[in-house]
Amino acid sequence: MESYELACEAQRACPETLVLSVADREGDIHEWFSLAQNKAVEERAALLVRAKCNRRTAQKDGEYSYLWDELSASPILGRLGIKTPRTGNKPSRKATLEVRVKEVELCGRRCNKKVEPVFIYAVYEKEKRPPKGEAPIHWMLLTSLPVESYEAAEAVIGWYCCRWEIEIYFRVLKQGCQVEELRLETDKRLLNCIGIYLVVAWRIHTITMQSREWPDIGCDILFCEKEWKTIYMMQQKKKPPKKPRRCGRSVACWRGYRALQNYVDALEMAKIVL
Repeated sequence: MESYELACEAQRACPETLVLSVADREGDIHEWFSLAQNKAVEERAALLVRAKCNRRTAQKDGEYSYLWDELSASPILGRLGIKTPRTGNKPSRKATLEVRVKEVELCGRRCNKKVEPVFIYAVYEKEKRPPKGEAPIHWMLLTSLPVESYEAAEAVIGWYCCRWEIEIYFRVLKQGCQVEELRLETDKRLLNCIGIYLVVAWRIHTITMQSREWPDIGCDILFCEKEWKTIYMMQQKKKPPKKPRRCGRSVACWRGYRALQNYVDALEMAKIVL
């Protein structure tokens, strides 16, 4: 819950901005929802969590139901098309999700004691007809934001999908730029170095994502002339063409970006010497 407290600090500092704390299933913690519910409005960051537990929900007649059952019985608000990220050997694919929304009251017991009830919006998305051999996509998202229309539900789902891009970005930063391996003498030097690598990681991430999304665009959109010509000579072992070629699906690797800059510098030095 420390990350949510930091999000609330950001909300206090930026009262005109919506600050949203997004978590995957490890964030499905009742105390987290209670904390968000009890925060003062002016310092409350919004919360969006993918549900893990099939929590008990209170009904108007005093009876109980369960989260998945209650949402599955709710009417379909609309259908949304998404594109899943590539995972391992599984390629990215398109999926159509049925969207259901309902405000629910989460209740339960812990150590034979009732826990504080939490009122929260649940957004349930499920793929009706997945491709043969594929498991259907189904997400249960819980949010403190009011979701009372299809447009609001679509926005919540879009924000959750952004989590994939954020995870990829930090994977580039950690594994590609290897910021966790930095060993500098002072915190000032460390912060300066991390600041530079944040920009480098953003550049690599942008190049990778754009080349996957639009493989037929010219490579000069992503690289300067010196860079794409250097890449061409490294791959084709011959003089580069005058006009840039299309990007293709793989134009950069995390550990190769710094090496590319070294090759560019070497070629420029060679022109001076020769």
